[in-house]
Amino acid sequence: MDELIAFLRERLDEDERAAQAGHPTRRSAGRELREVEAKRRILDELESFVADAEYLPQDERNADTATAFGIVRLLAMPYDDHDDFREEWKP
Repeated sequence: MDELIAFLRERLDEDERAAQAGHPTRRSAGRELREVEAKRRILDELESFVADAEYLPQDERNADTATAFGIVRLLAMPYDDHDDFREEWKP
C-alpha cells in the first residue's frame, strides 16, 4: 500500500504542475488545484491508518481497514492507464 500511496502522490504532483502551467483542461486551473489538494488531504488522513493496518494478519483487519484500502484504490483508479500502475491496485 505504501507504493500505491507514493504512486498517487507522484500523479497528484504531476496534476498540480499541469494545472499551474495552464495546460488546457475541461476545468479551470483553480478547480484542478483544489481537487489535487482535496485528494492529498484524503491520502494524509488515510496514510498512517493504512500503513499500520497493512501489516496486520488478514483476520485481524476490520471493516474500517478494508474501507480505507478501498478508498486509496479508488483514488488511484483514474491513473490505471499509467505505465507504473499495477493490476493489483485496481479496486
